[in-house]
Amino acid sequence: MSSNLIERAKLSRALGQTFGGARDLYEVLGYKRNLGVSDFYGKYRRGGVASRVVKAFPQATWRGQPIVRDEAGATADKSEFVKAFEGLYDRMKLSHYFERVDRLSLIGHYGVLYVGFNDGGLSSDPVEGRADVLYLAPYSEMSAKINTFDDNPRSPRFGLPRTYTLQGGAGTSLAGRGIVAHHSRVIHVAEALDENEVYSIPALEPVFNYLEDLDKVAGGSSEAFWLVANRGLAMIARADAELDDSAREEAKRQAEEYQHQLRRILTLQGMDVESLGSETPSCKENVDVIISLIAGAKGIPKRILLGSEAGELASSQDETNWNARVEERREQYAGPEIVRPFVGMMIQSGNLPRPRGQWWVEWTKSDGLSEKDRAEIVDKKMSALEKYGKAIGGEEIVPRNEFREMIGLEPEPEGGFDEVEDDIPDDEVE
Repeated sequence: MSSNLIERAKLSRALGQTFGGARDLYEVLGYKRNLGVSDFYGKYRRGGVASRVVKAFPQATWRGQPIVRDEAGATADKSEFVKAFEGLYDRMKLSHYFERVDRLSLIGHYGVLYVGFNDGGLSSDPVEGRADVLYLAPYSEMSAKINTFDDNPRSPRFGLPRTYTLQGGAGTSLAGRGIVAHHSRVIHVAEALDENEVYSIPALEPVFNYLEDLDKVAGGSSEAFWLVANRGLAMIARADAELDDSAREEAKRQAEEYQHQLRRILTLQGMDVESLGSETPSCKENVDVIISLIAGAKGIPKRILLGSEAGELASSQDETNWNARVEERREQYAGPEIVRPFVGMMIQSGNLPRPRGQWWVEWTKSDGLSEKDRAEIVDKKMSALEKYGKAIGGEEIVPRNEFREMIGLEPEPEGGFDEVEDDIPDDEVE
């Protein structure tokens, strides 16, 4: 075993160790020490909060459409390259597939987007020359295994996957078998990279223990509610009661019918019936603490994580921070690591024309403001404009258009807005 693997094994054993190893928190709290992709996939499929942790960023990221630009279309009309990309984006439903592979990559250590080319070659062969794209297929780590790596230190792809085995899921034509795919047909997607360019940290790994705690608290609270919401009845024989076998059997029969909602009244001879009481335990505070820990660890505001069903209004700061994080993710990850490799593949295969000069990926800019923020800004601008109009000698100190520019408004047309309105032909006025 290499020294690196030995160190990793030691680190795994040391997780949760406190008091010099005298106390093992992982064992006491029931945490699994070694996690695999199947653990993350199961939590994603069955855990509502875990699913939302995985989906939150991809859904927000691909809600906007990326834009490609080249030097020919940067300032003038759209170039042929830009027009071709927009057509391909709509025709192949790229937003849909980009969001899916982004989401699937976060479940495990990576995901892949397989591009089906009509080039006449095998999927295990490199793509050479022109090859029309036919379809796209996203895979998670569960269904995409890396077969071989490029082990040539002089290769620009040194340490990167050379081939994959793509295994279809249940209900697909590839169920029970797989295909070998060459890397030139695959977009490898991995976001949280540390020591290498292949395996990222799964999105659920840093919060897996919190998700386990959430199941314990929510599930335990449900079980406690079931047990104590109606503790049941106590049938107590009076001191002077003489109960024969038939009376005992009758009491037992009525008790069972009461338990199964078949009767609501008990008529017992020689017995008193007392309610054992009921309680309604609440796990709200404990759940709220755990959700806060998960939200903080993933950088997702609680309302965004839980959705509007939580009944809370997001603070404008939360929404602004979230929008800024999504925009940052688009600029630093989604654009350069997903869109750009795909566009490069499309240029190489002839599905997109060569760009004129340099080309890059842009996103529709967002000011990161909430609707409330925008409304407040408009109100303040209108208030400032009104005060300026009423100020005596204001225009002599600061010219009108200069003031409008200061508060972020368009300059007033020559002759004023009334003159512009008067220039509208009468037949266009409703």
